Amino acid sequence: MRSNSMPPTAARWPRILSEHLVPVAEPLTVALEPGGEASPRAVVSSAARALLDGAPRANSAASPIWPAWLAPHQVPAAERLTAIIARHGGALLADEVGLGKSYVALAVALARHEPFTLVVPAVLVSQWRDLLTRFGQHAVPIITHESLSVSTVRPSDRPTAAFVVVDEAHRFRNPDTNRYRALARLVVGTSVLLVTATPIHNAVADLLNLLRLFLRDHALAALGLPSLRNAARREADGSLAYAAVGRVIVARSRERVRTGYDGGPVSMVFPRSTTETMRAGPAPETLIADLVAGVTRLRAGGGAAPLLRLMLLRRLGSSLPAFRAALTRHDAYLDLAARAAEEGRALRSPIFSSSCFRCCSTTAAMAPGSLTIAVRWLACASCSPAPPQWIRNQTR
Repeated sequence: MRSNSMPPTAARWPRILSEHLVPVAEPLTVALEPGGEASPRAVVSSAARALLDGAPRANSAASPIWPAWLAPHQVPAAERLTAIIARHGGALLADEVGLGKSYVALAVALARHEPFTLVVPAVLVSQWRDLLTRFGQHAVPIITHESLSVSTVRPSDRPTAAFVVVDEAHRFRNPDTNRYRALARLVVGTSVLLVTATPIHNAVADLLNLLRLFLRDHALAALGLPSLRNAARREADGSLAYAAVGRVIVARSRERVRTGYDGGPVSMVFPRSTTETMRAGPAPETLIADLVAGVTRLRAGGGAAPLLRLMLLRRLGSSLPAFRAALTRHDAYLDLAARAAEEGRALRSPIFSSSCFRCCSTTAAMAPGSLTIAVRWLACASCSPAPPQWIRNQTR
């Protein structure tokens, strides 16, 4: 009687034992399709294109015809981005500043022959609109980063398209913001092209968070990143992350483009560096030197003194009005702190903000000489909780 523990079909299947297996003499031949002979260069090129998700040369006729206004170094970027988007649903263009990322992104979008939407900062709307008009694209909807930050705007109120181009995409590196969540909802079911010259600001997690906008969490598991989310949270090995995300990024430097591509009729001109020292200040050299010397002698504030000195120097580097405003705010802060200490109470933030920032409207009348006097007082403010009245008279 046949045992019930064995399926009926198992009795008819041949048994294959491990000792019956024979190693393949050339394992690589099992994965190759027979074909004609080719030169080593062609074989290496075909293998490299396969690794980079590129289409074989035989299918190059089906690739898009790129517009004549693309420079020679921009065509390979457009081709690579198109291949990445076809496989992963999105890509990141991170070429260095000056290589024409906007033109490459527009060419990729136009080559798809389908409606697309732009997501750009408000300050760049006019620039992008001019570029679209130049090439006859008058009806392309544009969504600003700022509008995505407004949580009251519903996704249904925004235009939808099959392809979304996000310029200055590094502004979406924080997944805990309204802006990031709104964009994530907007691009569901669409293909995405992220454009930024600085995909990493603080850590590799910035880059991984950007890629999560179009990649599934496990999309790069075969390349060593089982979870993009966990890698971003735990700061995975940087070399491993870079190797994996390199499959979905096009990032080239000016030097790489200058030496690696034939410029042809297009001349690429970049700003040249110089060793010549150029000084430009908001005031005469003598006054700047006196102010800087006063700021560097500042010791009031305990552990916060270095931060205060840095803040004052940055304001001085910006402009004299900004420096005046910073001095006046610090003057008001010391006044409020001394008054609060005398009355035995704590200095609360609302009182500080309303008093210190309201007094900045009087700083425009402060003369350069008064600035010097104020800085000299700040340098020895550790000896006095509040500025003397004669300094107050000259700084107001």
